[in-house]
Amino acid sequence: MIAALLQNDLELAGKMMERDLWHENYRARLVPHLAPLRALTKEHGAYAACLSGAGPTILIFAPQEKADELLAVMQDFDATASVLSLKVENDGSMTTR
Repeated sequence: MIAALLQNDLELAGKMMERDLWHENYRARLVPHLAPLRALTKEHGAYAACLSGAGPTILIFAPQEKADELLAVMQDFDATASVLSLKVENDGSMTTR
């Protein structure tokens, strides 16, 4: 997954994220929206959906051109959820002097 991210291959990185064996198998049952949201977002062009951090956040990787469509789909799925569209920071942490 890390190699795919370093090569900017988000599709492959997403596939690898969905193969997580460390925490998702144990925690997915605590986040009942994960499986249906994963299927729904894939239908609309997402690369992957996975648990993020300690949860219940679900991280979805998708091409930028699919962002608006996916935001609408996710809001329709659960109007009470907070849905954010974030861009990947390519420059990392920087200091100014």
